[in-house]
Amino acid sequence: MLQDEARHLIIKEWKQWADDNRNRLRILEFFYYLQKEEPYLLEFKCSGSKYQTIHCWLLDYYDE
Repeated sequence: MLQDEARHLIIKEWKQWADDNRNRLRILEFFYYLQKEEPYLLEFKCSGSKYQTIHCWLLDYYDE
């Protein structure tokens, strides 16, 4: 899976998972959810930490 596709799908999943609760502290909990329930969303290539990448994506999402 390409990073752009993964970013789009993960943000979509976040919107559903977070139920409009924009508590940024829940991002780690969300990452654990992805590992357990939606591991295919973490199959993108990444040179660093996937958690840090997703964390940045979600922070950027809120800044848009």
